[in-house]
Amino acid sequence: MFANASLTGSKPEQYAQLLEQARGLVYAESDRIANAANLSALVYHALPDLNWVGFYLYDGKELVVGPFQGLPACVRIPLDKLPPLEPNQLFELTLEPATGSPTGRPTGPIQFIGRAVKMM
Repeated sequence: MFANASLTGSKPEQYAQLLEQARGLVYAESDRIANAANLSALVYHALPDLNWVGFYLYDGKELVVGPFQGLPACVRIPLDKLPPLEPNQLFELTLEPATGSPTGRPTGPIQFIGRAVKMM
């Protein structure tokens, strides 16, 4: 059984704790829906001032909203509405106000940076 623990320390320490909790949640569970549901709940309740945390799943044609916590979301996103991806594409995760970005584009502080590792 999972036991949630409050995050303490600096932001990097808190994110390390959150990652450890996330690993505990998905350990030995192979169902992607169950893992996505638990991960979205974990992040939503662990980090303050979020209005949405969740996953979109590819159904072979488009992205369909999957497990999430927060405000209602677009149900389907056609792939042609997404920006094109490039090999080694840079991704940045920002923390936006609970009311959303005032400009409709990312404005919050960057929390994580990563790159695409596989193009499908």
